[in-house]
Amino acid sequence: MRKGLRRFNSYYFATLLILAIMTGRPHIMDDFRQEILNTDDYKIFFQVISGSNKLNDKNTLSLSDLIKLVERSPDTAVINEIMGLRIKEFKANFELVTRFSFFHNPIQQGKD
Repeated sequence: MRKGLRRFNSYYFATLLILAIMTGRPHIMDDFRQEILNTDDYKIFFQVISGSNKLNDKNTLSLSDLIKLVERSPDTAVINEIMGLRIKEFKANFELVTRFSFFHNPIQQGKD
């Protein structure tokens, strides 16, 4: 895969994962946001969420279960791409994605 296309796919996959978490587990979005924004850009996303006590202690399936879903893909190139996503790919569009979504931030509501 060409490097430019791979770079585009990284941001695309990161955006899809943000949207999936927002719609599938909206109650953890505040913790998820803080985890992303407070983590070094070059750390691997799946390693960060797998080791996060905040994200994995919720009364739901842990975010690390995403790894199992990704591994089910028949396309090994896609698996490798997603498993290698870095935090910087999530930070790049995080605010934009959450701003133009239907996600309602209860913390911001309480500040009014």
